[in-house]
Amino acid sequence: MNKDVKLESRKDSFVAKAQTVICQEKVSSNHEYHVKENYFCGYSQVSLLEKGYGYIDMVYLMTRGELPTALDRQLLDSLSVALCNPGPRHPATRAVMEAAVSKTAKSHLLPIGLMVLGGDNAAGSTDTVMRFLRANRRKPLDSLMDSLLDSYEGPENDVEIAPGFAPHFEARELLYSNLSNAIFKKFDGRQLTYLKMILDIDKHLERSCCGIKPSALVGAVLLDLGFHPRYGPSMYQLLATPGLVAHAIEMSNKNITAMPFVGDENYHHVGKNDD
Repeated sequence: MNKDVKLESRKDSFVAKAQTVICQEKVSSNHEYHVKENYFCGYSQVSLLEKGYGYIDMVYLMTRGELPTALDRQLLDSLSVALCNPGPRHPATRAVMEAAVSKTAKSHLLPIGLMVLGGDNAAGSTDTVMRFLRANRRKPLDSLMDSLLDSYEGPENDVEIAPGFAPHFEARELLYSNLSNAIFKKFDGRQLTYLKMILDIDKHLERSCCGIKPSALVGAVLLDLGFHPRYGPSMYQLLATPGLVAHAIEMSNKNITAMPFVGDENYHHVGKNDD
């Protein structure tokens, strides 16, 4: 029998109210819940607007607590281009398209896509990828890759050879290898330790069925920008938002027949002999 625990008897000491160093609200003299001005990490919101700071600046400011340098802004902006659209074959994009033609409320379309995108085979694994890269940064890459390749069991079900590196549809896909290379070349001369690392790993995987996944690209660039791994999944989702929104709204005024119908032969029918 479970014993009821009174709130007063808990060992935890709770704060009187939630506190944050990210946002300071200056309230109106007429109403304590009416805000007249915001300060984000010490910067006036009005001043940020007047000085022409943009969306990428605000993403960096909110997550890092400071405004980016010109190079940091360009690097994060480049990553946002590389991640802007998971593509119409991605389960997250398919989810928003299916929801849209099903006449799901517009305000629910993006959350549906982000929930699917947050799975362990996509954005949900980005923190694991970042920790893998950090843990192996100083290790000899040749021996690490020999060990991984020797123990890899093959491409069936797109199993990863290492966090952030895997087949796509059971074969080596070059999209995110090409995007990683493009970003690295754009910032030639800058110290991009982790971006170079995933490209070196990818070089070892050229003869295999595995390649760079988007989670590896996101993770590497975020590490080079100084982000902690705990930011990885959410930043991946944030950067992929434009494509999810665009595909959802594109389909939202179309009939349900605008999406393929899954035939009976593609369903698993539970029979009396099934567990």
